[in-house]
Amino acid sequence: MFFNAPATTEIYTLALPDALPIWAGLIHTRANGEDAGLLIGPGGELRYIWAGDSSTSAWASGLKPPVGQWVFVALVVQAGKAVIHMHDGVSLKKAVHKYPHSPQTFSGLTHIGWNSAEEDYRFAGDMADVRVYGRALGKSAIQDLDRKSVV
Repeated sequence: MFFNAPATTEIYTLALPDALPIWAGLIHTRANGEDAGLLIGPGGELRYIWAGDSSTSAWASGLKPPVGQWVFVALVVQAGKAVIHMHDGVSLKKAVHKYPHSPQTFSGLTHIGWNSAEEDYRFAGDMADVRVYGRALGKSAIQDLDRKSVV
């Protein structure tokens, strides 16, 4: 996947985790010195890294996907904030990180299910319907994607 991500970007997927290995990538690039994507962080919670800024991956979303169940996950990155959305089978939840974000260039290989920093930073489970948008979808569009994604 090669594209220039504008200041507003959305990453979306359905995931069925078998386990929650730390720093596993859901969608991630580390090409050409870049570092950006949606990850599983400490304690199995959803995290993200953007433009290689460790302040983004240090932020704790508090959203933990349940193991053995399909979940809807979306990361929306805008200039002044990032939002992680997750539907855990019960309700659509979100966590907001108010922080300045610069545009991210995905100029090389982008991995689905792997953070290539380490061989074992792989997602354990299944993923489907992976999408990347060059714009932020509004609340109603996210809710629509979530409704259509119920497995």
